[in-house]
Amino acid sequence: MADNAFFSGSTLLSPLSAATGLPIDQVNFLVCQLVALGFGYPYRLLLSPETTSPSVRHVVQLLVGFPLALFCFGSQIKHLLIQSIVCLLLMKFMRNGLMGKAVFVVAMGYLCVCHIYRMYYDYGGYTMDISGPLMINVQRLTSLAFSVYDGRSADDSKLTPMMKQFATKSVPSLLEFMSYVFSFHGILCGPFCFYNDYISFINGNNYQLRDTTKNSNESINGKLAPSPNRAVLKKVVACVMYGSVSMLAMHHFQHAYV
Repeated sequence: MADNAFFSGSTLLSPLSAATGLPIDQVNFLVCQLVALGFGYPYRLLLSPETTSPSVRHVVQLLVGFPLALFCFGSQIKHLLIQSIVCLLLMKFMRNGLMGKAVFVVAMGYLCVCHIYRMYYDYGGYTMDISGPLMINVQRLTSLAFSVYDGRSADDSKLTPMMKQFATKSVPSLLEFMSYVFSFHGILCGPFCFYNDYISFINGNNYQLRDTTKNSNESINGKLAPSPNRAVLKKVVACVMYGSVSMLAMHHFQHAYV
């Protein structure tokens, strides 16, 4: 069991922690990552966009991602909620000219306060806390705010092709927003993805057939969802390899030397 005031996650896996010698916070994180990885398959096969509405897919993302974060970080999850809700309100009610910058300042400022508080009261501590998800969330919130800013722009000629690609015409609904923040694919440690990419994934139009008869990138009717098995297997093997090396080497090097 973690003997650190900054650990507020579940202690349900304490026997596994004792058996492996890993701190409970790391055991929780590893198990939740494996659960998220494993749940990706039934989510893809049983809740595919062809048979399931976007609303249901949003709800499932939230119902899986939120408990995983709660299991790992416990009451600290309130910081993720506060940061997200405040920034969502800014996007909805602040005028467009300053909105993107204000969201960045609030999101980054909240993260900085959490970092400074942790450094002051637990300097040099290694217990995993909510700061990791907060850092990823700063990227989500800031990119979404500026995507909304670009989507509201009255003059498209000032936007770059990338700005146009990720521009969002309106602020997401509460369900869409919370699903984006708490998506079980990336809630614990990322990776970050743009909101438009996430919505395309939820709607099932992130893969489209390309006309291969011509040297062009024009889409043709239909969808193509390539099998993720090979890519997932490569990543899992790499994670196991690097994780094994880290666990074997950590006993021979003090943290102060790393």
